[in-house]
Amino acid sequence: MSWRKGRLKKLRIIAGSPTELVIQDEGVVELRVYDGEGQPIDARLIKANRVAFSVEAGGLYILSRQPK
Repeated sequence: MSWRKGRLKKLRIIAGSPTELVIQDEGVVELRVYDGEGQPIDARLIKANRVAFSVEAGGLYILSRQPK
């Protein structure tokens, strides 16, 4: 996990079980989600600062802020 100016920059997650994962962070819509192979994962916006996406047990997921 890395931060820049108090905002999430990059996060690596290994899912413990299949579920829907919810991430909350200011400006979360700037984050892109990828699987362990680097393929993009569709995340849906729940609220202004929350996104959700499905994960599989043991799967690696990377959230990365898009550069401006």
